[in-house]
Amino acid sequence: MYCKCDNIEYAELVNASTGTENVFSMSSLIVGHSSRGDMVEARRLFDSLKEKNSVVWTALFSGYVRLRNCDAVFELFLDFNTNKIQVPDALILINVLGGCAILAALHPGKQIHTYMVRMEIKLDERLRSSLADMYAKCGEIEYAERIFKRAPCRDRVMYNSMIAGYAHHGYENKAIRLFEEMLERSITPDAITFIALLSACRHAGLVELGDKYFASMKQDYGILPEIDHYSCMVDLYGRTNCLDKAVELMKEIPVKRDAVIWGTFLNACMRNESMELAREAEETLLRIEADNGDRYVQLANVYAAEGNWREMCRIRGKMRGGEVRKLAGCSWSQWFSSMKKEYLKFSAPWSGWHGKFYHTVAMLQFYEKVIPKQGWQSDLSFYRISLIWPTRINGDFIEDGMEDALLNDFSQHLRDRMMAVPNPE
Repeated sequence: MYCKCDNIEYAELVNASTGTENVFSMSSLIVGHSSRGDMVEARRLFDSLKEKNSVVWTALFSGYVRLRNCDAVFELFLDFNTNKIQVPDALILINVLGGCAILAALHPGKQIHTYMVRMEIKLDERLRSSLADMYAKCGEIEYAERIFKRAPCRDRVMYNSMIAGYAHHGYENKAIRLFEEMLERSITPDAITFIALLSACRHAGLVELGDKYFASMKQDYGILPEIDHYSCMVDLYGRTNCLDKAVELMKEIPVKRDAVIWGTFLNACMRNESMELAREAEETLLRIEADNGDRYVQLANVYAAEGNWREMCRIRGKMRGGEVRKLAGCSWSQWFSSMKKEYLKFSAPWSGWHGKFYHTVAMLQFYEKVIPKQGWQSDLSFYRISLIWPTRINGDFIEDGMEDALLNDFSQHLRDRMMAVPNPE
């Protein structure tokens, strides 16, 4: 009770007053500390137990997943499996699969699936949903489809996972058809269903269908739109040159408009080249998140896109004046030996010359040439501008048009250097 009321001090006093080691009380304390984000204390309590049952293991797994500490999830599962304590129950496996889904780590996800088959663990609805969700978020839609189609009973959670997977990976029509199938089976959608559905509509540019589903939420199912639903609609209007609709929707939003939706609205203004509205969004964003470096960079790109370098420098000046820093963007290529993760990390430091700069810009140059041939439209100007950030490189200012000159000579560097990248296998 005290843990659920976030009163850990009283919970610890009650546990200490018993004078004995109570596994269930300790599991409650572990959950209480992890809900506060104190995984160090949660792990200390876990390690102090002489005997650990599935409840305690599940409590620690859940804490790590809740805080998105997926590496710790994998390491904990290795400990669990190495000691061969017991066959894990469904909740432990669901948490490990959740960690794989968060990282989009396909290889360990497949290992867990294989482990389940080898140990002849029966798949219930929750495990099937977790497997389908993991494969969908890892981009293996065919695997997710197989699990989904073989499920004897498909619940709303499984439908939501598949609709979101289709929407995220460019299968918008399949997402919409699956939603219609869901209704035919008399499964009532929830708020999560409509986020996935509206996401499919915005990726496909389906304005009329998006309007229909957005209105249906409240009219047919009594679901009040949340800020994520409004963000999807604003993004949909921005992608389809319906900025007027986005402006009207922003005025009608009954809930508090946070930085996320203002950032979405700013992107809509950028896409439609409405710099006046973009400046209004700028003022609001900087008022809400004055200490968020990402917002300054986003705003600077608005002005850089229209060639207004003076305004871009003004935003950067604000950033320096407020001593605000942007967290470096990074990506990684990873592989797994058993459940142990190894990876190559590529990050973009705030200042200085990055060793992979040439490679990255060369890849963008390649995409700029290939994408139009595939019949797609592309605008990589924002990304090219971001890559040459800041405006000084080795002490020299980057002038107008210089970014194009920088792009010209990088393909050979890419070919030469990529041959030296070690093979994970």
